[in-house]
Amino acid sequence: MSLFQNISQYTEYFGKSSPLALAAVNSHARECGERHQKGVLGCNVISDDYGVRRILKVNSPDIACLERTQWWIERQRECPLLVSVSFDDAGSLEDITTWERFSGRLSEGDVEHAFALTMEHLESLLPFTVLLKRSEAIVLHICALTTLEALGGLELLTKVELSYCEGSFNVDPLLTCPNLTVVSVVSSHGVTSVEVLGKLRNLREITLRDCDITNVDFLKGCSKLEYADVSDCETLTSLTGLRGLGKLKTLYACGAAIESIEHLSECVELETIDVRGCVNLTSLAGLGGLKGLRTVDASHTSIESIEHLADAWRSRQ
Repeated sequence: MSLFQNISQYTEYFGKSSPLALAAVNSHARECGERHQKGVLGCNVISDDYGVRRILKVNSPDIACLERTQWWIERQRECPLLVSVSFDDAGSLEDITTWERFSGRLSEGDVEHAFALTMEHLESLLPFTVLLKRSEAIVLHICALTTLEALGGLELLTKVELSYCEGSFNVDPLLTCPNLTVVSVVSSHGVTSVEVLGKLRNLREITLRDCDITNVDFLKGCSKLEYADVSDCETLTSLTGLRGLGKLKTLYACGAAIESIEHLSECVELETIDVRGCVNLTSLAGLGGLKGLRTVDASHTSIESIEHLADAWRSRQ
């Protein structure tokens, strides 16, 4: 057996990251190195819903490593590159220009790339206008915002997450992002009219945790929805809007004020249901005919019988 044919065993010998000298031996060594825990020069190759691609994870001040990393990336252009950058507080805004130049150099080197931006403790998205146009994922954490207008019309954007954000603003600009499939709003009480998210017809995953909603009727038309998390929505009393969503596989509704889950009987692909802490819930009626059901957590509720789960089990026999 050739030394290079068994290169994966050599890369696995190293605890976290393969030495550059080993990873650069050939294309196979490179792939083995980049699939290791910490990859090579911050780069990892992964396989996900978007296929095989290279991920570079850095904090915005890590500018010194970019020239060396760019050299490494340009040696192999077959995998699209996702650059995941975290910007924390106003001081990180000084790094934006450098990242714009880095993106420009990648384009000049014919490297297909996009950004996943995580922003914390910021007050405006406007300084990121150039990078946003190249972004497929945006995470906003503890930001004090007044508008999401800067996100409007972003064609690459597939995922937006907001958590613990302050300020009063709506999510209407997201409706103009044609490829948006994942939206998460968590404990951001200044966000108004989250119901408009139901107009995103390509929506596959939605998280509305600790939001002021009373029902999920606005999701009726989201026929592609596979995942929904409406946990900790204390005013949520009804899940009727999920009725008939044929692709829904996972539902979290922990701590909600719902009294019934009967309407889930028409969600034929459901596999996981979590209704922990729904103290008004007294029955699991509606689950009996769900043949694909694998996991149900109904702890800390008012349910006294699991007869409907027994029905679900018998229907699978």
